Amino acid sequence: GSSYRVKYSLQPGSSTIVEPGKYDALFKSSRGGTFVLADSVEVKEGTQVRTNPAALVGYLQVEPLTRQGFPSIKEVSVFKAGTTGYRLIFQRSEKAGELLPIAPGSYDVVAKTSDDQDFTLATNVDVKALDTRRISTNDEVAAFLVHDPNIAGSKVELVYVLRAGTNQIAAQSDKFERPLLVRPGETYDISLKQPGGVTPIRKGLTAKRGEVTSVP
Repeated sequence: GSSYRVKYSLQPGSSTIVEPGKYDALFKSSRGGTFVLADSVEVKEGTQVRTNPAALVGYLQVEPLTRQGFPSIKEVSVFKAGTTGYRLIFQRSEKAGELLPIAPGSYDVVAKTSDDQDFTLATNVDVKALDTRRISTNDEVAAFLVHDPNIAGSKVELVYVLRAGTNQIAAQSDKFERPLLVRPGETYDISLKQPGGVTPIRKGLTAKRGEVTSVP
């Protein structure tokens, strides 16, 4: 959540001469993730400070989504747990299954599917130094498949999956017959957005872990 003025850009394995003082060392991955690797590192005159990333980080691994009827995952992004709105990407991968080094902490994991859906895969995932935290994706998903009602003259602009009793969108699509991924075990309402307004068609549906629930 902080902003930094970069004073030195270090390359792994090389030495950089710096002014004496205290520094925060930031790690930036090749895919745009950024996090603080070590903070308040003191460098004294005439001394050399070595930082070993392997001893400071843990690892996060998001397993591929292989359940029948679900789209595959093509991108994973990791954010600080509980953040909303503008969010800093701490780690990012263009495919599931990679080991992502990251500073110890608590994170939310957001995935993008092959059909360009963004959904929250896991929240408050604790990562500890020198440990690997694996997310069993097949056990962390559910979906709704909303069928076309085929009513003559109707024009549906969007299909909404809303958190039950609210207007908060959990998933949406501009097409019918498309699995809309949500968190399992939670309750949702299904609504259709039309030129004349938003119409609820099902209320209080519980998303079943690892299953695609047909509506209606």
